[in-house]
Amino acid sequence: MIRDVLAEGGELHVYEIARRVNQLRAQVGVKAAAPEYVKRLIYTARNVGLVNFVGQEKKPMDEQHAGYDILNYRRFYGLTPGSENSAVWKDLPRIQADKT
Repeated sequence: MIRDVLAEGGELHVYEIARRVNQLRAQVGVKAAAPEYVKRLIYTARNVGLVNFVGQEKKPMDEQHAGYDILNYRRFYGLTPGSENSAVWKDLPRIQADKT
């Protein structure tokens, strides 16, 4: 579902991807996934070359964490060109499970 969200939405930040994935899951009657799980899948997809980091932006002041500058940025990801039809997408949860 991450692939579908990124194909439709372009470059998105992690929690926007998670929100849209859960909207798709709700449409097909599947339980929502925790945002942290989706985040781990995105990082796994990045490690196997399905997703690229495309940039970051500073969060609005009302969303910032005092003393944790790294948490004050939204990281954006997009599909790696040519990865849309990769068979690895179906194996992504298994790859993630093997890493833990």
